[in-house]
Formats: sequence, C-alpha cells, structure tokens
Amino acid sequence: MIQIGYRAVLASLTSVVLLTATGCDQSSPPDLATAVRKPAASKANQVSPALPSGRESIYSLVNVGSIEDADALLRNVWKVPRFKDLKLPNGPAWTEDPYGEKYWRFYFYSLRPTACLLWAYFTTGRTAYLDKLIEILRSYVAYDSEDHKPDRDGMDDPHAMAFRAMVLVNTFWKLKRSGVLPEDLEKKMLRSVERIAIELKSPTNFQGGYNHGFTEALALLLISVNFPDSRSSAEYGSLARGRIEDLIRYAIDPDGVENEKSPFYHFYVFDFMVQTEQWAKANRVDLPKDFSSRLRQMIRYSTEVIWPDGSLPLLGSSVEARPAGSRTLYEQLIKRFPDFAFAVTAGQIGTAPTETATLFPASGQAILRSPATSAKPYSDNSQILMDVGPPTSPHAHDEPLAILYYSHGRELLVDSGLDTYSSGEAYNYFHGITAHNTVTADRPTKSGGWVKAGLTVAKDGWSYQSGVASVYQGVTHRRSVLLLDRDIVLVFDDLVGHQARNYEQLWHLFPGARVLENPVKTRVLDEYDNPALTVQQSDVGRTAGVRRYRGEMSPMQGWYSAEYGKAEPNNVVGFSRHGRHVQFVTVLTSGRYASADTVVRSITTPTGVQATLCVNKVAATAVIENQARTGERVSVARSGVCGDGN
Repeated sequence: MIQIGYRAVLASLTSVVLLTATGCDQSSPPDLATAVRKPAASKANQVSPALPSGRESIYSLVNVGSIEDADALLRNVWKVPRFKDLKLPNGPAWTEDPYGEKYWRFYFYSLRPTACLLWAYFTTGRTAYLDKLIEILRSYVAYDSEDHKPDRDGMDDPHAMAFRAMVLVNTFWKLKRSGVLPEDLEKKMLRSVERIAIELKSPTNFQGGYNHGFTEALALLLISVNFPDSRSSAEYGSLARGRIEDLIRYAIDPDGVENEKSPFYHFYVFDFMVQTEQWAKANRVDLPKDFSSRLRQMIRYSTEVIWPDGSLPLLGSSVEARPAGSRTLYEQLIKRFPDFAFAVTAGQIGTAPTETATLFPASGQAILRSPATSAKPYSDNSQILMDVGPPTSPHAHDEPLAILYYSHGRELLVDSGLDTYSSGEAYNYFHGITAHNTVTADRPTKSGGWVKAGLTVAKDGWSYQSGVASVYQGVTHRRSVLLLDRDIVLVFDDLVGHQARNYEQLWHLFPGARVLENPVKTRVLDEYDNPALTVQQSDVGRTAGVRRYRGEMSPMQGWYSAEYGKAEPNNVVGFSRHGRHVQFVTVLTSGRYASADTVVRSITTPTGVQATLCVNKVAATAVIENQARTGERVSVARSGVCGDGN
C-alpha cells in the first residue's frame, strides 16, 4: 500500500510555512513547487488565478475552477463541458451514463468537476466547498472499495483513470498540507490512488499510440514522485519514464508532429509537454533525455499550422481553438522563437514565418502561404493546408488530398469538424471522405489504399504542392494545388479509373455562406452579402454538373461542427463528371478578387496540363508536367495584362 513518508510530509508543510512567513506573492513566486494557497476571505464573485501547481500537479487544469461550477455542485448539479447539466439529488452512484457519450463519461469519471470545489475553497475560504468536496470523495472511495463490476467505458476507462489519479493526488496533498483532510479519508484516498496505479501499470491500460498515452504515463510518474516511500514508487517511476520515452519517439512523428493529424490534438499534447517540462524543472524530476529536444521539434509545426488570424484549422478530430489561450504557458518559448510568437499572437509580436511551402512528410501535411508583407495585415494572408498522407491514428479522418483554405481574414473552405466519437451515422460522416474538400468516386462511405505527397516548391511569390492517392478501387487521383498569389488558387484534379465512374469534387464552405451557383462558376457571399469566394471551373468544353447540399440526411451531407456534439447545416458545393478519365481545373478567388471577372482555360499536354488564368486583367500561365510522378515540374509565367480581349 502507498504510504506517505514522514520526511515528505514535513518538507511539504515546511514549504508552506516558509512562503507564508516571508510574505511571498503566492500567485507567481519562483518556488511554488510545494506551496499551497491558504484559504482567503470569502468573496461572492471573487476572480482568482489558478492554485499553485506544486509537486502534486503537472497539468494546470486540476488547479482552476469557477464559483458558478462550484456552487452548482453544492446543489448536486454536475457540469460537464458540451453537455446539459446533470442533477444528482442523492449524489453519484458512479455508474452514470445519461447521454451515452464517451466524452461525458471520460470527464465525469476523471473527477474533473471536483477540481472547482478545491479551487473555490482555497480561493474563498468557504467551508461549504470543502464539505461538499469531502462528501464526494467519501462517496467515491466507498464505491471504489467495493467489488463492483469492471466498467471500461466508465470508471475503468484508462484515460479517465489517469486524469482521476491527477485529480486525487493534487486534492490529497493540498488538503493534507492545510490540515483539513480527515484521517479516515486520507487512508482510503491512498488506497484508491494505489488501485489506479496498479491498473495503469498494466500494458492493456496504456494507449501509447496517441494523446491518451501521455496522461496515462504522466499519472504514474506523478504518483511515483509524490509517494516516494511507497514500495512500488521506483517501479512506477521507471515504467512511466520508459513509456514517456516511447511516446516522444513514436506518438510524435519524425517531423515533430503529434501523430493524430489534428492541429487541435497536436497543441493538446504540446501544452501538456510544456507543462511537464516546467513541472519537472521546478521539482527536480528526471525526464527522458530527449524530452526537451522533441518538445522543441514540435514548435515548427506549431508555428506553421496556425491560420493568420491565430485560430487552428479543424483538420481531423479538431474543435475550434486558439493557441493564444495558452500564451502565458508559452512565455519562454515566445521569447526564444520569434516566428512562433508571431503565429500564436496573430502577428502582434515576433517575426512572420518565411517559409511559403512546407511539407511535413511523416504526417502527410503540407502548408502553403502567400508571402507576408507590411503593406497588408497578416490576417489577410492566404494559407492552405493539404492532406497528402494516409490516416495515422484512430483520431485521423479519411480525407485523401483534401485541402482547407484561409484567406482575407477567415477560413473559406472548411473541414466539417469532429462532432462525435460515438459510433453511428454522424461519426461515419464527419470522419469519412465526403465531409472533406476532395474528389469522391461513386459517393463512398469509406476509402482505403494509399496516399503520397508529390512535389513541394515555392518560387517568385507562388507555392505549390501535389499528391497522388489510390484510395478507391481501380482509381488513381492526382491533385495539384498552386497558390499563385494572395487570394488566387489553382487546383488541378486528374482521375483515371479502370472503368467509368461518377466523380464529384466537393467544396465545404464556411458557416453563414450564401451560394449563387451555376455549372461553371459558383459565387459565395458572406453573412452580409459581400463577395467572399468564387469557385470556377475551366470553361474549355467540359462543363460540370453542379449541386448544392445543406443539412441532408440520406446520406448525410452539408454539416459542420466546430464544437464537440454540436452540428449545424452548412453549404457544400459539388461539381460532378462521369467517365473513365476525368479532370477538374478549378480556380479559387477570394478577397480582392472574389467578385472579379475571371477566365480560366486549360489544355492537356502529353506530359501534363497547362492552364491560363485571367483575373482582374492580370494573367498567368501555369504548366504542370509529370503530375505527382517522378520528374515532376511546375512553372508559372506572368504577364502584365490579359490579352485577346479576356
């Protein structure tokens, strides 16, 4: 059984006494590793910073809360983000599953809601919060001591257990140091922490292929560090460090990208790693030798993937997020990496990224951007994110050669989002191929096969990326994306099959868009009827069928989800052609060119395609040879004005 050594308790209590005696500012002293804030005088709507992290907490999320959420728990109302509040008049039975949703179960059984009571007690000094916290903890340890049926979808979910360990360790030490932890509850909490550690030690409860594994490994490390006199402490610590070493080697790919192909989850893990490094330094805890270097390697993708307005693309299993919310956490990184500072703050400080074509080959993500200039706000820059690799984890979506497009201050072509992790029609849609900006064959529900990156190049103000996919049986899809200039994009799709197929090129528009479509040119207006985007096909005798989708259910099409569990109807435009060999030559114009007269003409050459564009009386000719093949070349010739009356 885990036991607290006398020396550990004495050292912790001494730290509190010294900080109090010297009158240190406890919101940000340099040695808060073992401090805990004394209960303050009660104030009804007091706003306070997070509790000190201390040796007992790696993640800041266990040290924050709100009076509103704490007051709700006093009324036996449990608040879980994204879901309707749940009233439990008699307290938890610890078998609840009111919404049949994985995220609700994870959050509830991690005991995360109880953190607000801890925070509220030490912030306000009101004993009602402490009493309710102790009541819930007594209920939990009583259930945990019984021989209950294992519930891997609830109490025994490994991810929930790991977060629960972090909540319990943090709560235990903060209450213990303050002398308000009842002796009987102390012993039972220790037994519960030990049971979690034993479960997390099992290989079957280590999800080392993606973000869950980080918290599962760190929870074991936290237990080891905080209970050094336990007979199993050294074993837990050694196992945790070995797993962390595996995670930074395999769950973060050679490019420094978290392997779920999700900007949201990349930053989720990135933030946890930053906090882990800070905690380890403050408490003199050893981490694997490559931990810091791998964390620094993640900065390049973190810098490149952020949209110019500071938001994150919804690629893969992502929800709406802005890294600026972690700006305080990034304080040292912002000082050391000016391009990272520029991206996180949407150009407020730092230096603009200079790369205009970047491929992360291991993750299969490519980023194109127009050059940043002082003449235009950085938020108006054009940026493209293209998926040129296969799914790499359960959280990755099926989106071969799909693109997202940001320009003129907003995301114009969007990913449909996440919506849910629960199996069913919505999961199949949001994770499936038709929810993304790519070309489908015979409206598949799922693809397979392989996806590979082609050429990545930037020159003379333009940038280019190509890729090839064989994800539909008997079909090869090659796609080239050329960002010619801010607000001008050329997309060339070439599809060849063993037999004639029905192909549809899909464009998912931003929420609130209004669509004026025709077989060649689709104009998109924003919420105020201002021109925002034009999607135009080549007019050389290959008119496509066009269809608009919005909120359809049989099958699902035209839905968007920026928040987990919340989906809304959204406009999608599809251009269709039938044949064995089909091509789409598409121009996207936005911002200053959204309402401009545009002409695009294309011809197929023996080795590729040539497209001539005339946008607002400015002409360019692009030639692509050996598209997404060995020997691929692309060239762009610009002329001052359009000729031949165009």
